[in-house]
Amino acid sequence: MKNLIDKATTIQILQKANLPVPKHYIVHADQLVSENVYPWFVKPRFESESTGISEESIVHSDEELKRRLSYIHYTFRQSALVEEYLPGREFTVTVLGNGENKKVLPVLNIIDRCAFRKYPLVTVEAKINNYVTLTIPDEKSDEAVVLATAVAEELGCFDHVRIDMREDVNGCLRILEVNGIPGLNPIKSRSLHTYELYFQENSKEENFRKLINTIVDSAIMRCKNKLPGEKYTAK
Repeated sequence: MKNLIDKATTIQILQKANLPVPKHYIVHADQLVSENVYPWFVKPRFESESTGISEESIVHSDEELKRRLSYIHYTFRQSALVEEYLPGREFTVTVLGNGENKKVLPVLNIIDRCAFRKYPLVTVEAKINNYVTLTIPDEKSDEAVVLATAVAEELGCFDHVRIDMREDVNGCLRILEVNGIPGLNPIKSRSLHTYELYFQENSKEENFRKLINTIVDSAIMRCKNKLPGEKYTAK
């Protein structure tokens, strides 16, 4: 699980497994960096929930890159992850359960036009002000399901995991980050909102109960199937 807290380690594991990730590098405090190919996306290495993300995260010059790195280093006291900016649509995929009982639920993030100037990003402010709408995608669902399943298996994520991905300049999905401990707030949980989209026939209370039961039952069955000293294998 600690590999998922470190965005750089997560992306490096996926890259070694030949799963699609953005071009990236790690920049520590006071390092001098110059990139000739812009734009780049700069974010904190260890944060979550869109912390440290804004339109200023997208940099177009050496000066903007230096300024954003300084902001990350001295505001969050950690190294920065600099990634190739992916200009396409952003998807979030919730993976529930294991093996033959696994449910993989992709949604498309729609950002209200009033929430950004040029770049539609999922930010803390956009989420707080309800400017991010989730919808079941008309296309790319199959690609997102296959990719999310491969990511969860490669990282050893069981029961409940949420994976963010975005289209590159050619429209191909690449992994942005993996949330191994997704929130389960009964009001604002993104996993719950996703579950509700797929099971609209149920009430909100029933969907929350079913979501929690799915995760707990999955964990119980996983533990029952694991013998002492044996690595769990989804069946």
